[in-house]
Amino acid sequence: MPHIEDIDIKSEEVQEILGTPPSWLVRWGSLAAFVGFVILLWLAYWIRYPDVVSGDIRVSSTEPPRRIYSENAGTIDRLLVRNEQLVDSGQALLSFRSGNGANLDDVLSFSTMLAHVSNTDSAILAFEPPRNFLLGADIQNDLLQFIEKKERNSRMSARRSSRSSGSRDLQTRISDLEKVIEANNRQKRRIEDQIETLNNRFAQEQKLYKEGKVSLRKMRETQDELRNLERDRQGIESDSKSKRFEIQRLQNQIRDTRQEAREDSSESLEALRSSFLQMKKGLEDWKKRYIITAPAKGIVAFKSEEIGEQQFVLKEALLMTLVPSEAAETIGRMQLPIDGSGKVDTAQQVIVKFKSYPFYEYGAVIGRVRWKGKVPDNNTISVEIEFPNGLITTRGKKIEPAQEMNGTAEIITSDKRLIEKFFEHFRRIGSS
Repeated sequence: MPHIEDIDIKSEEVQEILGTPPSWLVRWGSLAAFVGFVILLWLAYWIRYPDVVSGDIRVSSTEPPRRIYSENAGTIDRLLVRNEQLVDSGQALLSFRSGNGANLDDVLSFSTMLAHVSNTDSAILAFEPPRNFLLGADIQNDLLQFIEKKERNSRMSARRSSRSSGSRDLQTRISDLEKVIEANNRQKRRIEDQIETLNNRFAQEQKLYKEGKVSLRKMRETQDELRNLERDRQGIESDSKSKRFEIQRLQNQIRDTRQEAREDSSESLEALRSSFLQMKKGLEDWKKRYIITAPAKGIVAFKSEEIGEQQFVLKEALLMTLVPSEAAETIGRMQLPIDGSGKVDTAQQVIVKFKSYPFYEYGAVIGRVRWKGKVPDNNTISVEIEFPNGLITTRGKKIEPAQEMNGTAEIITSDKRLIEKFFEHFRRIGSS
């Protein structure tokens, strides 16, 4: 047997053997390549490769959560709701310290009373306003003006047949009332001295409490004493105001007895009506300034746990957020570049992936194009996306709507086959 080293690989016989592949390899290899090509064409025909236009999307509710800000700087007097409490539209949420002696409960009660009184003459004449409410200087003055106008109208309507009481009796009554006012003033000064003393003691106790030398109970007892004295002082002021009003009323009565014959009842009714409207306006102005109300029905969420009574807040400070409880539509908004936006049309399917909900865990949300703008703005076109099935993902998970949810969206403009994409690519190459 000849050795391998003796074989000349450069001979014509060896080169012919090496350069000629077996016939079976050529035959089966060509068949396999043809079958593979046919399979690729078959797959390219059945596999669909959608044509999409992508962009960022911002999803929000048509009734998004409403942020509630303080219109003026001030100190929170009372919190009227709890965190995450369901409230009605127009319900009072918190009040600011007014500094004019108004009692919030009295103001709200008075507001409820006025809400049930129409602006007709009969309703105004039948309205009996309260006389013992602490409404603050502005509202109290408007109320006293209304009471004065109402009593004047009553006097004119009744046409009192007798003036037997006379100016002397009225003046005696005025003198008695002035003595009561003087006594109230003396008592008020004594109470104010006590308040000043307690304020100094309370300030000292606060320092000692921080040093751990005074108990919280002791400090609260002093604070309760201050509140009781302040309540007594306000009661004396209210009584003095009532007496002054009575003096003014009696003085007006003395004056009116000489003018009653010349007064016209229609003018009196007009004055009473104007006074009533002014009182309602003054009350609404006070509420707008010192009370925060709910703009809609929903659940309130405080900004933080730092929001509390006796806290000072700046103007336009965020106080809380109200999440409307009524069902609202969820809408997505996109700004697409003009290039390629012509393929976008209404009713096209949209695949939305939210950044705050990972796609691999939650899946995507399916929507559709509801509206497409026609006028470009800054080289972009506005597009609105709706979600007919809500925010239900492809994995069956429900996403709760929130304010300003961001993500990416793919608008499926056409559902083409993969082979069509190949032909389009070749056509673009050929035309270039």
